[in-house]
Amino acid sequence: GWKKIYHRVRLGPGKAVGFGLLEQKPIFILPGGPPSNLVAFLLLALPGLLRLAGHPNPGLPQVTAIVAETVEGQSDWTQAVFGCLSESRGQVSFHPASGNSRFKNMCAADALLLVPEGVSRMQAGELATVRLLA
Repeated sequence: GWKKIYHRVRLGPGKAVGFGLLEQKPIFILPGGPPSNLVAFLLLALPGLLRLAGHPNPGLPQVTAIVAETVEGQSDWTQAVFGCLSESRGQVSFHPASGNSRFKNMCAADALLLVPEGVSRMQAGELATVRLLA
């Protein structure tokens, strides 16, 4: 009985997110895995809820940072990469999480880098916009 607006987006992790209306009320559907759930919530559901509440800037705060290590992306979706920021001599650097567990990477992160769809990698030294998690 709901009206689907979208279901499944080209975002990893988080592809299985959805949004629709039930009795004219907004419904967000979040994926089941913790990293997918968090990414979908932070990038789609939270900004949507903030916009509905009238917030003038509904996205996560952003900063420009230097990518400290090469980050791999995907050609067919936007890849979200958890990591940590550091600052040295006025320059902010993004250090991608390097562990084998997405869950551990997510827990230790204070920033999120989005590698855009169609970009296979971001090289160390490139400037990128990162979203702040802390």
